Amino acid sequence: MTKKTWVIAASLVIGGGIVFWGYQNSQALPGKQINNFSFGELAVAESSYDFGEVSMARGLVNHEFVLSNTSSAPVNIGSVETTCMCTTAYLKVSGGKEAGPFGMPGHGGPKAAASLTVEPGEKLIVRAVFDPAAHGPAGVGAVERAVIMDVGKQEPIVVSFKALVRP
Repeated sequence: MTKKTWVIAASLVIGGGIVFWGYQNSQALPGKQINNFSFGELAVAESSYDFGEVSMARGLVNHEFVLSNTSSAPVNIGSVETTCMCTTAYLKVSGGKEAGPFGMPGHGGPKAAASLTVEPGEKLIVRAVFDPAAHGPAGVGAVERAVIMDVGKQEPIVVSFKALVRP
């Protein structure tokens, strides 16, 4: 009976150690900036946009999303990423400070940390740039893409667009 007890105790200790190690490592993923210093909140006037039909031959299209800090505390923008290499994002605070370009992580996308602060009453402009020719001739048809921003205590903010890509 003691041998069985020791095996169970050892299994619990090892299992607990593995769970603890996994939890610790999930807190800071490589390439991610953890943003725990943001206490304000951003309001999104428009979270999605439809470009309609876009032509590969005509080149890049872009849309600006306007977000406002309607709280009494600053909002710190941490990591910014896009959901596809065909999309690039640029950020600008109404005070004039800019950051970007941002892209899809792991696929040669541009830097991920914005390091911008949106003060109470300020606006943040998120310009999403879409390259309809990025996927070549196979890239025709309906697409949906997004820009994801870490804003600290609040859930990440996602703005998205869709388009119907034609040759």
